[in-house]
Amino acid sequence: MTLSSRHFYEEQKTKTPDRFSQAEQRRVRHILLPVNDPKRDAAVKLKAEGILKRAQGGEDFSKLAKEFSAGSRLRAQGGDLGWAEKKVFVGPFRRCGLSMKSDRSEGR
Repeated sequence: MTLSSRHFYEEQKTKTPDRFSQAEQRRVRHILLPVNDPKRDAAVKLKAEGILKRAQGGEDFSKLAKEFSAGSRLRAQGGDLGWAEKKVFVGPFRRCGLSMKSDRSEGR
């Protein structure tokens, strides 16, 4: 008995659906501004708001990340964390990053 490729595909998809699906992924970029001293929290927030305004105003996000982000790897990559499934991100970051619309810059 010969099965058509479509029939074979549908049969296998029914038997092993995990092989034919992929978890949702997002490409995420961010700028990390650490707060080491709670007394500086307000100053860091002001800095973050200024960077956000620049990004929303059309400045190149990658250049802003290279200028401001903490961590040499993140700076070198322009803040790009690449493509990943949402399960790899920690709670608050996951909720923020995955709730945003595509090509948006938001501060949270």
